[in-house]
Amino acid sequence: MNEAVQALPTEALLQALFVFVLAAFVGYEVVSKVPTMLHTPLMSGANAVHGVIVVGAMLVAASAEGPLVNAKLRAALSFARKLTEGPRRMAQADADALYAAGWDERALYDIVSVTALYNLYNRLVEGLGVEAGPEYYRAAAERLTKAVREPRA
Repeated sequence: MNEAVQALPTEALLQALFVFVLAAFVGYEVVSKVPTMLHTPLMSGANAVHGVIVVGAMLVAASAEGPLVNAKLRAALSFARKLTEGPRRMAQADADALYAAGWDERALYDIVSVTALYNLYNRLVEGLGVEAGPEYYRAAAERLTKAVREPRA
């Protein structure tokens, strides 16, 4: 077994696995709802949602001080968290910290773009009061279980 995996505490490993499964579930649910007729124009939106899911998982991982996040990734996640929590507080020093950690301008652009989309979707859902009831979660769990047991060809 990989030494990095062996070094993970059981709780951290379970949390990482939970985040991964949750991200896969949400991604599947979002993509499966796109009607065939709208697939091409909405593909970029679906890709953005995937990015949003990844950022959400990464922000959760960033809160852990354990071995799941290295220094380079922690710098990117700290930048994304600050941009999320206080965008007016962003300064050149924040970008410089990313560069010092080994990121380049393209990565900075990507981090800002995905973080912005993450925040946009969260504010839409929260602002509009979008909620899913128990029936939605039950049906979604059944679809996911079926998809795992009977993958598409």
